[in-house]
Amino acid sequence: VLAEVRAERAKVIILEMSALGSIDTAALRGLLDLAQNVRLMGCRTLLSGVRSDTSVAIAAVAESLEGLEAYGTQGQALMVALGHLGQRIAAR
Repeated sequence: VLAEVRAERAKVIILEMSALGSIDTAALRGLLDLAQNVRLMGCRTLLSGVRSDTSVAIAAVAESLEGLEAYGTQGQALMVALGHLGQRIAAR
């Protein structure tokens, strides 16, 4: 992921998490490390589809939630991502 962020000069990435049934501590720490590294590259990380049990696990494991933005749906995360890029979806 980091190589792709660098190659594409990404400003925002969305990590969709709704398909996760559960996530273990090691995987969660890896996800948080990824978000921190991406942030250091000047890219925002948006989490979408975060379930309540996953949010509790994130809060328990994370030293800081700074830089993490979580949204209930992909649509919400996409709207925020577009906003960060100065774009929006126009209604017809």
